[in-house]
Amino acid sequence: MDDYIPGGIVATITHGNWSFQDPEFEDDRTGTHVSDGDTIEGGNFSQHTPGTEIMKGYASLTIQGGNWTNVKPQPGWTKRGGYPQMERCSHVHPGWVTHGLTVCKDDCAHRRAVKEWTEVNVDEFREAKASMSANHVKIEEQPDADGVRDPRYLKRVYTYADKGI
Repeated sequence: MDDYIPGGIVATITHGNWSFQDPEFEDDRTGTHVSDGDTIEGGNFSQHTPGTEIMKGYASLTIQGGNWTNVKPQPGWTKRGGYPQMERCSHVHPGWVTHGLTVCKDDCAHRRAVKEWTEVNVDEFREAKASMSANHVKIEEQPDADGVRDPRYLKRVYTYADKGI
């Protein structure tokens, strides 16, 4: 980033992580200063909710790169690149609930229609075997390079995926 001179040199942001935040770029502590007309070439600005408005105080920025998932650009911004909108699933991103992502139900719209095999530990396998029909659990053995056969415990479960909108 170039040195900040009020009314002078234009700043360029090339990296940083502002996900789940509304970034404020007037920070003397970090030396980050951005003004209208500046350029953003990189950084993570992703939000968990589609159509989130951030940086409303900046009427004219040039966006040339970075992660802008779920950000709604301001009308005066010059945009080179995409602003993908994704409906996020808390089953896929459980850690994002603390950032405001809504908790999904077990049968939410993100759930895939077909159950898939997933590897589980032996305790989860035993619990599933005791509570489910036999066709929802299985053991596979695959020999390693030395010919040792280690079991893989598998359970059929629904999986989830974020959805583009």
